[in-house]
Amino acid sequence: MGLLQNIGRSYLNSRINNLLDEGEAGGEISYTLTANGQEVVLPVDMESYECKVGNNNETINIINAGEYLMKGKTGLKTISLSSFFPAQEYDFARYGGNPWGVADTIEEWRKNNETVELSISGTSVEFKCLIESFSVGEKDGSGDVYYTIELREYREIGVDPKKKDKVSELNERPKLTFLERAGLNLAKNVINGQPPTTAIANALGNSGLTNKQKGYLEIAKSVTKKGGIADGDSIGFNKKGEFQINGKVIK
Repeated sequence: MGLLQNIGRSYLNSRINNLLDEGEAGGEISYTLTANGQEVVLPVDMESYECKVGNNNETINIINAGEYLMKGKTGLKTISLSSFFPAQEYDFARYGGNPWGVADTIEEWRKNNETVELSISGTSVEFKCLIESFSVGEKDGSGDVYYTIELREYREIGVDPKKKDKVSELNERPKLTFLERAGLNLAKNVINGQPPTTAIANALGNSGLTNKQKGYLEIAKSVTKKGGIADGDSIGFNKKGEFQINGKVIK
């Protein structure tokens, strides 16, 4: 009876409800982590979990027009999983024994910054991620190792999964527009000392194209013809108002 008390009444109630739900659905939920050719199926289901994701929308302020919300791309998914690795066999656990062995495997992944693939069966949660943090410890004298693992989605930079090279079958990097390339590094890529989004917003106003805006378009065309802007290039204007890339005037 003492062991059941250590596990906790709230957890047992949650687990009973999960078992009932799983029985009605005809299958058992499993939480699987895969990395470096190894697979860990978490032995005890979560009491609860939450997968979060948002959009990187941006608010800009346009002179004489006010604030506007600009649509952004989707952000990175994050998820936190908390449960325990059992030191012995429990009827509700997939396996028991050697809890620190399982914990050490996950800790090695964290230290080596391995890309981990998370999959929760019966749900749409399945993505590659990195381990942001991993905490472990004992707390009830049973030898069970309690843990919390924080995961954040991992994406390869500049890879479009929908396009593949016809010869190598490898994913191609997407072609970026002038403004997209200019915005890759806001710390270096500035227009008159302002971030590109701010400079563009200030230039647009609430009317048609001005002479300055037409000039920006001509600059964009010239830069595109001469190979565009590489990642990390510094752009700006000199005192004469001439557009420069890495200190060289582009005409």
